[in-house]
Amino acid sequence: PYPPLFRSNVGLWQLLLSAALSMALLGSIDSLLTTVSIDDKTHGRTDTNRALVGQGVGNMVAACFGGLMGAGKVAISLTNIRDGGTTRLSGVFSALFYLVLVLFLTDLVAAIPRSVLAAGMIMAGLQLIDRWSLQWVRNSFLAKESALREAAVRNFLIMTMVVVVTVASNLTIAVGAGTVVALMLFIQQSSRSVIRRVYRGDAMQAKVDRSETAQKVLAEQGRRIAVLEVDGALFFGSADRVAHEIDALTADAADYVILDMRRLKYIDSTGARILFSAMRRLTDHKRSLLFSGLHATRRLWNQLDTEGFFTRVSDRVIFSDVDAALAWSEEQLLAAYLPENMDDHEMPLHEFPLFAGVSSQDFSYLQ
Repeated sequence: PYPPLFRSNVGLWQLLLSAALSMALLGSIDSLLTTVSIDDKTHGRTDTNRALVGQGVGNMVAACFGGLMGAGKVAISLTNIRDGGTTRLSGVFSALFYLVLVLFLTDLVAAIPRSVLAAGMIMAGLQLIDRWSLQWVRNSFLAKESALREAAVRNFLIMTMVVVVTVASNLTIAVGAGTVVALMLFIQQSSRSVIRRVYRGDAMQAKVDRSETAQKVLAEQGRRIAVLEVDGALFFGSADRVAHEIDALTADAADYVILDMRRLKYIDSTGARILFSAMRRLTDHKRSLLFSGLHATRRLWNQLDTEGFFTRVSDRVIFSDVDAALAWSEEQLLAAYLPENMDDHEMPLHEFPLFAGVSSQDFSYLQ
């Protein structure tokens, strides 16, 4: 079944292919973790598909010249950002610096004492510790909701399994085993789309009596308000789809995006972080992400509170229902597009919808 070139070395080729796939998987995961860390620090959004394609092409070209594979590194990237390097050129100059260091300054690097290198590695490791993750672990294990505790135990067991396999075997096998288990759990819990419905403010308005002038403005500018209904569970995969939908709505002239969460049943730590990052991106572009359907008596409120969501999100963007969020967004639109004080006058009686069709003679009796 094998070509002549492979017949005598089937075991060797199988070993090489297995190692290549493992290294590709490990490098891809490392780069994805790096992009998530960078986006969290810079409030940006990285095209992960483009990053992985560029990494694969670069590794293939490097292999033709005897180079080793490479991938994104969290420690180097965060150090770069911490020192002020936030553009793409910072990565280019960092690579050029390492190239000069390896080619021309090896004697200088060799003269650095090992104690200094060890201290630098210890400091780099301490700076990589995510205090937010430690707080999430503590809050999850102490949460009153059984679902939160079960999710925390499940994630902790996966993490422990990866650590044990790493020590007993190697990092490649550990990452592969952890990825397979996590993917199985993810497929089980998020087998359908979390987005239920999307509609604009010109199709549905708040239940507020407004003048004809205000209604005309809302009919013309209502598309600047978008409502995104979510249903089910919000994990890292489904939350990323929601974030893509939010970006698509803002690209299509939506200044106010209302996330209707009344049907949302569960959200994990990564989902909460992605929503918070989406809100910061909209804020940076002078737009607003609003949250509706959250109640203190619901389990979702307790989950978000455990994730530290309410310590990062202002109360002014949280509403009890969609109608309240629509009313607030409409007020912002009217303040921007309605001539000053035009909607502040007293509304005539005949403009109320209740008296539609009443004749002028009948109005004389009412007056």
